[in-house]
Amino acid sequence: MAPSFYFEEDPGRWNRMVSDCPDAHIMQTWDWGMYKSHLGWQPYRLAVQDDGRNFAGAQILLKTLPLTGWRIGYIPKGPLISLKENRLWESMCEGFRTLGQQNNIVVIRSEPNYVNHPQVREQLSRFGFRQTVQTNQPRCTFFVDLSEGENDVFAQLNRNVRRLINKAEREGVTVEESDDQGVRIFYQQLLETSRRKRIPLQSQSFYQEAFRAFAQDGHVKLFLARFQDQAVSSLMVFFYQKCSMHLWAGNSGLGLQSNASYLLHWTAMKTAMARGCTLCDLWGIPDDIAGIVERGETVSRKRCDGLWGVYRFKEGFGGQIRCFVGTYDFVLRPGLYWMMQRLMSGQQTMDRVSNWLYRFS
Repeated sequence: MAPSFYFEEDPGRWNRMVSDCPDAHIMQTWDWGMYKSHLGWQPYRLAVQDDGRNFAGAQILLKTLPLTGWRIGYIPKGPLISLKENRLWESMCEGFRTLGQQNNIVVIRSEPNYVNHPQVREQLSRFGFRQTVQTNQPRCTFFVDLSEGENDVFAQLNRNVRRLINKAEREGVTVEESDDQGVRIFYQQLLETSRRKRIPLQSQSFYQEAFRAFAQDGHVKLFLARFQDQAVSSLMVFFYQKCSMHLWAGNSGLGLQSNASYLLHWTAMKTAMARGCTLCDLWGIPDDIAGIVERGETVSRKRCDGLWGVYRFKEGFGGQIRCFVGTYDFVLRPGLYWMMQRLMSGQQTMDRVSNWLYRFS
């Protein structure tokens, strides 16, 4: 029986299918699609079926271009499909084209959860995807192995990081969990960090809606570090299966002075271990590292501009660098795609494109 595609409408069935995939990620869950729907994206869940079972899928988020009837699609951390399954890929691409015809889609942009490797890039190109420099999710991250337990994980941290954790705690820094009322404080610290590092930032509703969508089931926690009776650092952590993800963090000037972030991240890692997590994704470090690692070069520890200071901070937690393949476009209407690229050339990420579209809609 040849594979066939369909659009899944059952949340429980979709989430079970996603969780069974080797490259499963929280951004492909039904809940993530619902969260993004509150920010103006329309989710579709494309599943590929073979012999009555689900083998592959892609949650596609759609957004309408302003002043037109055309739309763009986005697949965060997907699709969920083995690169070796040619027949499943053919069916999935047929699903992309069908969805494109039904919804006037110009392009479906994907950021697969595949490691960066020449063969992976070649396979994606063979299936009709073209690489683009425009990214939304970080291409590179640190993964910390939590499986050995708290004492061993702490021992593997950089010596200076262990010292700063102990120093922060000794000098009165404390860490607490907050509810959605703390998102306002969290966002103020994100703003300060964004200005200091010159890193793009989303609107407060972007983070507020994310917390609301996942807090009820315990899949997100907001940690606040306090020093001298005020919140000085904050961190929003998501949990999916056995992995914790330090997606977003902010720091005030006093937070930097008190080394609160070191204790903050360590407390989040301890919480993850207590929940049974065996892996911690410290999230974004500079995308440039992907090329450096692939060339076999040594990653610089001297740079501190932009995300390079973040790299130096996260490196101390003893993780291993993991680089992903980057962003690929499945172009459905080449002429309009060329025009869209010209029109949005200054928009560096899909979420910034979303904000740009919202302002004009």
